[in-house]
Amino acid sequence: MSTSESDNDYTHGDNRKTILVSIFSLFALVILFINLHIYSRYCLRRQASLHRATTNDQVAPDDQIHSIEEPMIGLDPLVVASLPKFIYKPSTYWPVWSC
Repeated sequence: MSTSESDNDYTHGDNRKTILVSIFSLFALVILFINLHIYSRYCLRRQASLHRATTNDQVAPDDQIHSIEEPMIGLDPLVVASLPKFIYKPSTYWPVWSC
C-alpha cells in the first residue's frame, strides 16, 4: 500500500465522519423543532382554555350591555384643538431639487 492510497482512505474516512455528524445534527434539529412546535401548540391551547374559563365567569349586568351612549368615533375635539398648527408656504420650499 502506498502513501497516496493511505492518504486517500484517511480523507474519505474524515468525509464520512463529517457527513454522519452533519446528518445527525440536522436530524437532532428537526426533532427539536418538532418538539418545540408541539409544546407551543399545547401552551397556546391551554392558555386559550384558561382564558375562556375566566371570561365565562364574568357576566356583565344588563344595563352595561344595552348602553344608550353612542361610541366615540375619531379624536376628541379638545385634542385636535391642542395640536400645533403649521402654515405651508410654497415659496419656502421652492425650487424643488430633484436627484
